[in-house]
Amino acid sequence: MVVDAPLSSAIFDINPVHIITTNYDQLLESSKNVFREQYQVIVSDKDLLNADKSKYIIKMHGDLSTHNIVLKEQDYLDYSQNHVLMELFIKSLLTDHIVLFLGYSLNDYNIKLIISWLNYMRSQNGALEENRKVGYIVLDQVQIDKTQRDYFNCNNIGVININAMPQIQDIPESLSNEKGKRLYSFLRVIADPALEENMSSIESSVQFMSQYNFINYEQILKLLYVKKYDVTDGQLRLLSEGDYSRLTTFMEANTVESDKLKQLFINAGIVSILYFDIGNTKRFSIGEFSQNALLQDRLYNLYILNQYDEIKSLLENNSEIFEPSKKIFYQSIVSGYSEVLDKYGEMDTSELNIEQTVAYLHNSAVVEALKTLRFDSNKVKHFIQNVSTSKERELFSGYLDIYSGNTKKRLAMQTALEKLKKDVCDRHTIHFGGTSCAKIYEIKRIALTQYFFYYNNHILYHGCRDLNDFFKPYIEAIICSNCDAAEKDSHFGDIEFTNEKYPIGYIDLDIITKFISAKDLNAFIETYNVKKLNVDENEVRFLTECLQNLCNSIITAQTYGVRQASFSTFSNLILLLNLVDLDENSKRVLKTTIAHLVSDKTIAHILFSIHWPDFRITLRALSKLCRSLTLSCDFEIVRSIVTRKEFFEYAANVSFGSLRQLITAFLPNDISDEVQTTIDTTDNFNQKIILLRLFYQHIVDVGAQRTYQDFLSVNFLQLPTNAIYDFIFSGWLTLTPETAEAFLKGILEMNGHQTHGVHSFPDPVETKLECAYLLYISDRITDISILKELSEGRPHLQFLLSPENFDYTQVDFSNYMWGNFARNEKYMKYFVANKDAIIPQIKERIEKNDASEAEKRILYGFLLDRDEVWKI
Repeated sequence: MVVDAPLSSAIFDINPVHIITTNYDQLLESSKNVFREQYQVIVSDKDLLNADKSKYIIKMHGDLSTHNIVLKEQDYLDYSQNHVLMELFIKSLLTDHIVLFLGYSLNDYNIKLIISWLNYMRSQNGALEENRKVGYIVLDQVQIDKTQRDYFNCNNIGVININAMPQIQDIPESLSNEKGKRLYSFLRVIADPALEENMSSIESSVQFMSQYNFINYEQILKLLYVKKYDVTDGQLRLLSEGDYSRLTTFMEANTVESDKLKQLFINAGIVSILYFDIGNTKRFSIGEFSQNALLQDRLYNLYILNQYDEIKSLLENNSEIFEPSKKIFYQSIVSGYSEVLDKYGEMDTSELNIEQTVAYLHNSAVVEALKTLRFDSNKVKHFIQNVSTSKERELFSGYLDIYSGNTKKRLAMQTALEKLKKDVCDRHTIHFGGTSCAKIYEIKRIALTQYFFYYNNHILYHGCRDLNDFFKPYIEAIICSNCDAAEKDSHFGDIEFTNEKYPIGYIDLDIITKFISAKDLNAFIETYNVKKLNVDENEVRFLTECLQNLCNSIITAQTYGVRQASFSTFSNLILLLNLVDLDENSKRVLKTTIAHLVSDKTIAHILFSIHWPDFRITLRALSKLCRSLTLSCDFEIVRSIVTRKEFFEYAANVSFGSLRQLITAFLPNDISDEVQTTIDTTDNFNQKIILLRLFYQHIVDVGAQRTYQDFLSVNFLQLPTNAIYDFIFSGWLTLTPETAEAFLKGILEMNGHQTHGVHSFPDPVETKLECAYLLYISDRITDISILKELSEGRPHLQFLLSPENFDYTQVDFSNYMWGNFARNEKYMKYFVANKDAIIPQIKERIEKNDASEAEKRILYGFLLDRDEVWKI
């Protein structure tokens, strides 16, 4: 009776494309395995020609039943002549299939012959790719000689040692040999990876995971065979009491391996484990988040505090102590890629482990993309696909997610974000025992896992939009969760639920300041009307220190980063500092830091130019911050800023009010003479007007005032509209009737010259008309009837020309000009008289929560009577 060989059956279970054997026996073809009949036995060239199945058992050294075997040395020498087709077919298989070698030693002649064939064929056709495995040899040895392992690695053959591999259950009794049991277990796990759960101990899983620098919590739990869980803000909640007992018992043992498991969890952001059931709550503390290995890293700690000058110095003077990819990673952050692009290809990769090799291949593709604008991920994909076991391949799935656009992760974050916005903004939603911001923790765990993945593996990202786009939903979620609506009390009967804003940590702050433009961050702040961030004193000090270090670094070490990323970080820090309560020490630090920044001629040249990223938003935020500080007054700082040619282009493109507030913050009290000298040394008309707008309030000499006022009045028609606004209401401008008439005629001519159907923003005619309206209601112009031909479609002009006959349903107090009219004593009576046409519109906007504060003040301040207010 023929007994089915367990190893033969296990080979068929993995369903290989073909099986090639050098054995003479018939154990394979006599197998009772269900897949056996799909394979045809090939012993000779004739069998190959006559084959009618697609899968083969190729007995390349013959079969005892046919007496046609390769045994003697001469048989080997004559093989190519006697088995022409079989040899060619086997060679063809080896060139485009991954081969698993079973039952061979590292010194086996057949193995070395096959390697020789393989490398010759691939090299001749330019198909031998570095780091791409073409096969794996399975060994069972206590220790494998490094020289032999290196030999196979250099020939693109991976070595798998199963000597320490645990055995599965239910090994056939006929298999008594220990090596055979381990090989059988290995083959069965390849065929059915789920079997590994029953043969794997926590200790062996920890030993495997400890080889790698970073493993995310999902992969840790998968390798520990924990299936039912959820994670919220560093806490792992297990749904199985058995899983809880199994993991906590192991970690309570205080062995080397249990400490390793704790560190793996902490590195992945998990600091505690919870099991909860009614009447049965258990909690296990793993450690503190501060024990995270990344947070212990010297370069990372310098990075997160923006001490880029220190990083630059360390890398330049102690480069030998840092692993090359880590050095290049931080170089790219502080100085860009100017040095990295050439050096990356020179890296010695011979000593890299598999984790470092994958990161190197990915970063190489990034560097190449920066040169060619084409990202090619094929080498990384091929390398990962050729990793020996599925659990190892799973560890590198984060790279494959990047190449697919992180579709699932981004969809999950966006879905949670939409739910978060609804929970926060919906006043009618009641959150029992929870918070309106609960959904942010779903986004956070995805975002922070990606953050740790990049920084632990030193994955190059500066200059690429991928990570900015990835973090954008998380940043929006943080800002949304810090709006006033997030901090609301809900009631259900007699039960009160308090919802708090999401507390922002320093890694959150790092993400917000590094991975979004100031324009987009400011848009989120304005959209959600955020007034204060939920941060404690430590985070405020952190922000202050980050700004101080960043300014010092860009001044002393010119660490501008890729595409001036350091300047964008500066802008974002300023935006955030405007949303926190600053203590006196923070104010002192910021006061010194900002003075240091603007007094540096190189940086001031960039800061006060249109080349600073998001320069308009930065100026508004910086001006606002400076209003809360008592800056050191120094006119030399101001002079160095305003006398640069680039400054005037900048001044013409920013909020002039913000610019004036910022400049004024540095002005001493008695600087009239210095101001006049600065203005008088400027011959250019437009530049002189800009300087006058900045400094006219600080000119106290009456004679000088009169001289400048005469200059402005004579040149009234050449003044920009914004300049007219500045000077007319301060009493520095007077208009003669002739000048007023010329101004109004200029508006008519401008309208006549406009090309039909072509529009620009802002519309120059509308801008001039608005100026005329303000001049008219302030009595600088006494007659605007000449503009009547422009009144069609312009409610403001229609109102001023004939307030008695105006249709007041057109009034929209969300428009600032209507507010100007209403506040004017000459016109207030008209609005009150026609309040029945105006009030319904304002009420509707209030009900929709769209009304501005100005509209509310107008409604409650003078449109409604006292008894009517209480009816609203």
